[in-house]
This record gives sequence, structure tokens and C-alpha cells, in this order.
Amino acid sequence: MRLFSKLLMGTAIAAAITMPASAKDLQKIGISVGLLGNPFFVATIKGTPVRYPTDVEMHLLRIGQEAVTNAIRHGNASRIRLTLSYAPGSVTLQVEDDGLGFEASPAALARGHYGLTTMRERAEHLSGRFRIVSEHGEGTLVEVVVPTPHLDAAVEAAASAS
Repeated sequence: MRLFSKLLMGTAIAAAITMPASAKDLQKIGISVGLLGNPFFVATIKGTPVRYPTDVEMHLLRIGQEAVTNAIRHGNASRIRLTLSYAPGSVTLQVEDDGLGFEASPAALARGHYGLTTMRERAEHLSGRFRIVSEHGEGTLVEVVVPTPHLDAAVEAAASAS
């Protein structure tokens, strides 16, 4: 499996990322983020990692990158937690921070939060559910849940064929 392999931070995080092979590999990225951006970063994988089609992995990558970038750039977070959870029928990406937070009402989100809009569109492209929980001074949680029954069947069929 390809790993969370490159992570550079300045004004943005640039990476060639797909699904990680292990929590140890994911944790390496956390160390890189902490060294480069100064927040404490914890990355966790729950369940057994599954290799999904490139477009699924890429959309999850970009959503994760945007959420981490926002936590650092706009939220001034000192702690960021990324969790990737594999379960039968779904994969869930969560990015949670202790940053400044913001008003996450639909009206507020409609006012120029283009990164949040793009994350939502990416989740919808995957038939996923996108959720933001945030309040001023309380940090932010970004969550994407992508249904995978059709993908799980394709992964199993490919494994059986080889």
C-alpha cells in the first residue's frame, strides 16, 4: 500500500497521500506536522486499512489536507487529531483540533468559506456525509463518512482473483 508519504507545510500542506498501511506510518506524518507546523499532531487508524480506488483515496486526502491546513492557518490550533476509521460498509475521516473555532451555521458557512465548501463537495462526490462541528473558542471537528459497500465488494473480488 502507498503511505502518507510526503508532507510539507508552509502556506499549505502538499502531499502525495493515499491510505496508510499502518498506524506507525500514519504516526510518522504526525511527527512531520508537529516539527514543521508546531501543533501537536496525533494520527490514528482504527480497523483494518483497505485500499480503495485512487479517486476515493485522493478525495479523502484532499479533505484531510484542507482540514489540517485550516486548523493551523485559521484556527491557530495547538493540538490536531486525525483519525481514519475503517468499518464494514464505511470509511470515516475525522480531523479534530483545539483551535479558535468559528460559527459553523449554514448561513455562516455560506459566507466565503471556500475550503469548507470544497471539502463538502468532495464528500458528496463520494456519496459521503460531511459534518462540521465548531464554536468560537471550542475548536473544530471535520468528519467525512463515506459508504463503501460497493467498494468493499470490489476489493474482495480483486483479492480473490489474485
